[in-house]
Amino acid sequence: MLGQRWIGSKLKAKHTDSPFVSEADYPECQWRVEYVASAKVWTNVPSTLPTLFRQQARWKKSFLRNLCFTGTFYWRRGPAAATLFYAHSLFVLATPFMAFRHLIWLPLQGRWVLCALYFGGVALKGSIWAIAYKVQNPGCKRWVYRPLMSLMAACCFSMLLVYSALTLRRQIWVRG
Repeated sequence: MLGQRWIGSKLKAKHTDSPFVSEADYPECQWRVEYVASAKVWTNVPSTLPTLFRQQARWKKSFLRNLCFTGTFYWRRGPAAATLFYAHSLFVLATPFMAFRHLIWLPLQGRWVLCALYFGGVALKGSIWAIAYKVQNPGCKRWVYRPLMSLMAACCFSMLLVYSALTLRRQIWVRG
């Protein structure tokens, strides 16, 4: 980002005291972003539940910020891509409300069947993703955890989107 002609100089001026800017002067370049199937990425996996929740809150904040940026121009990518992008964004934004409705509101009204259907649908989606992972990575045994991850995402992590939206203006991006 610091090297991009259209934003690099502004970012450098705004963050002059940052070690990323003060220790090296990155030249401005016109970068091209492309998909590379052979690219490998490693990340530090949270080892405790609190660090997992902090990571997920950080990712939710990034999602919201990126949505505010890309949402302003993604419609130019064509009707199919734009429809998929905005539909996915609306679905992600609606997830905490769906979770609240199906996990809190409906059980309070005694509508347990709809709550069970919600859990079943989330588990089914996670199972489909697990099978797809197993097909792509036949030697890996971690695929069995994917339905659980889907349930955690729907029940716990989706609520972090509300927290992240409420604390977005706080410039805290705690890692670890």
